[in-house]
Amino acid sequence: MKLYRITRPVALALLAAALLTPVGRPAAWGQTPPEALQIMEAAKYKTAQWGLAVAELPSGQLLAGLNEEKWFTPAATTMLFTVAAAMEVMGPDYRFRTPVYSSGQLNFDGVLNGDLILRASGDPTMGGRTNAAGKLEFPMPDHVLADEMPVRLVKIDPLTALNDLARQVAKSGVKRVEGEVLIDERLFEAANQPYKDSPLTPMMINDNLVDVIVTPGEEGQPAKLDWRPRDGQTEIENHVTTGPAGEEPNVELKVSEPGVLMASGTVPAGGPPAVRVFSPPDIGAWARVLFMEALERAGVELAASPDSGNQAELLPEVDSYKNMRKLAEFVSPPLAENCRMILKISHNKHADVLPLLMAAHTGGYSFEQGLAVEGHALREMGLDTSAISLFDGEGGPLGNGVSPRAITDLLRLAVTRPWAERFRGCLPVMGVDGALAMAVNRQSPLRGKAQAKTGASLAWDLLNQRLCLGSKGLAGYLTAKSGRKLAFAIYVNNLPADDLEAVAAVGDDLTRICQALYEAF
Repeated sequence: MKLYRITRPVALALLAAALLTPVGRPAAWGQTPPEALQIMEAAKYKTAQWGLAVAELPSGQLLAGLNEEKWFTPAATTMLFTVAAAMEVMGPDYRFRTPVYSSGQLNFDGVLNGDLILRASGDPTMGGRTNAAGKLEFPMPDHVLADEMPVRLVKIDPLTALNDLARQVAKSGVKRVEGEVLIDERLFEAANQPYKDSPLTPMMINDNLVDVIVTPGEEGQPAKLDWRPRDGQTEIENHVTTGPAGEEPNVELKVSEPGVLMASGTVPAGGPPAVRVFSPPDIGAWARVLFMEALERAGVELAASPDSGNQAELLPEVDSYKNMRKLAEFVSPPLAENCRMILKISHNKHADVLPLLMAAHTGGYSFEQGLAVEGHALREMGLDTSAISLFDGEGGPLGNGVSPRAITDLLRLAVTRPWAERFRGCLPVMGVDGALAMAVNRQSPLRGKAQAKTGASLAWDLLNQRLCLGSKGLAGYLTAKSGRKLAFAIYVNNLPADDLEAVAAVGDDLTRICQALYEAF
């Protein structure tokens, strides 16, 4: 598994270097609405650099600009490039098809004298978010952030796809499997999510996470522990107690011995359940156990042991699948649904999977190849990629740099593509949904007029023991008061922040600038 990690000291050092880089006022300063300039020139932004581009659609004519050709740290607005490229390469209607094959003969008694092979398709959700309407559910904040803040869990079974595949296998006539149960993970090269020890793999169940749910009891009594998805191999020791009401939950997960996880700490009496997550060390072996248990629930007997791991050396040659019997197949919602989740709630992990999927879709294998495919797709669309630098799909703090003008160019080009409306529909709507749901109130004239992606990058200033806001961005489409259709990008980079409330106040200022653009044009 390839590892992409940036250490905190390196990140802080490069961030500090960025803080010392002066950015002057360009000639386009005078085109920026005075109300926007007043916000940008506030004392709290004395260390910061601002960037702005506003372009008319569909022509792309620049109506206002401020440092519009300079590079800024884009944070999660990077996902605009990632999603646009994925729609261009794979198409918004692309569906992941995850099959199960048999490698041997099935006799009249329902005994399979061979192996059962689930071939991973790269489906990032595997039915674990798909509701009855065929849409993906993604509450905010999502469970991937459980170790950072209170989250909400999707109420759909994360084992939906595995259970469905198992039932199909049973319906095909298989009653017992004498051979192995295998997961074929060869679609692309597994990698760790940039900046995180979080695996990106062709086989993904529940975002490759186990949700540990800790429910308080009576004060002084043990808390109740549960987890999902459940499997017979996972063991969690419960050392969490219920503390006084009103306290903050303090729950930690750590490995106490090989194969055993220990939960310790406290949760407050009368409080909601606390959620923590952990990633199994071997995703293939974990997914294999989950699939085996699903098969057994469906009535299929297995000779294989769940303890033997996922024996990849037993997998057949890739070309031989065309000669095998397909027993089952799970089909995902269209790719546009994954893109909608990525942009609406800024889902980093799924954004980082997209380059790997683009690589696999075009015959490649690695994360680097996927980013090369993305670059080629963007250039074919007409974008000058020399105006940007991308290191990942999510918009991490290093290696990513984009100019406001490059963003508006991308947005302009996107409206010319066959998937234009699908792309726009994936963006958060100002004051309505996603990350912008609470940005303005119901009475605001801006409500519903902007569809835009947010982005933020935070670091810890060790010298002064405070937060440092490396980047805050807002970019997307705007229907101005006059009715003009616009593409816009607003960035502010490099300023200290006393706390998270101060960070939120910067986001409010970007919304106020967007309001000024709405009124001015």
